[in-house]
Amino acid sequence: MPEISPFASVGASNVFFKMVLGENTPKAIAEALGTKPSTVVEHLHRLQEMGVVRLGKKEGKYQHYEIDWGKFAKSLLKHSYTLSLLRVGGRSEELREMEGVAEELGKMEEFRELLRLYFVELAKNMEEGKYPRRTIWGAIYGLEDSLEILPSLKGRLGEKGKKLANLLERWE
Repeated sequence: MPEISPFASVGASNVFFKMVLGENTPKAIAEALGTKPSTVVEHLHRLQEMGVVRLGKKEGKYQHYEIDWGKFAKSLLKHSYTLSLLRVGGRSEELREMEGVAEELGKMEEFRELLRLYFVELAKNMEEGKYPRRTIWGAIYGLEDSLEILPSLKGRLGEKGKKLANLLERWE
């Protein structure tokens, strides 16, 4: 039986979203989720294997974990719905172009910050019951679907923001 990606796993996604909200030890995350620290550690290890989470500092007996937004951005882009459709459709020229866009986006601090802000807001809304719980994949697809608002933001963005908006428009 194939292993489920941490991005599709409800448990790993719940752990990730608690980290987005500031919980950073297995004990704190477990308490927030009402589960065992050992279960949280399993999910953290799977997220670590993907490069999304890394070890932070250790304080006494508590090991802290951090989200690596740079690696998360690259992983998100690599596994995105947009690139997956092009791979399955055998559209190699468009795929190469979009992989180039993904490479540029992955290097941009502004894109990492956009992701961080998006996931923080989403996690807060889910926590408050304003938005249904979803997996990391569900959140990624939601982000891809919401990129249509970018043209209206261009006038209010600085030069780096405009470059980001242009790349994201090409992504659609």
